[in-house]
Amino acid sequence: MVRMQSRYAHSHFGEVIDAAQREPVSITRNGRDVAVVMSQHEYERLLEAEDALLARRADEALRNANWVGVEESERALKEIFDAQA
Repeated sequence: MVRMQSRYAHSHFGEVIDAAQREPVSITRNGRDVAVVMSQHEYERLLEAEDALLARRADEALRNANWVGVEESERALKEIFDAQA
């Protein structure tokens, strides 16, 4: 993954977009990763993979009769998203 400082990315945005067509670009600020720029194709691929994973988990839950309520589902999703943040 290519890494660019935020100031450089700001003043060379065209380069960021071009680089993101080849691979994701990590934007750093004060030495910390703060954002990732990726191609639309890669983003759509990521969404499809996430959808497939969630569908597989739903199928497994149905097969195991592992039913949960709305509150439990919301809590689990919040934990997943919070862990990714």
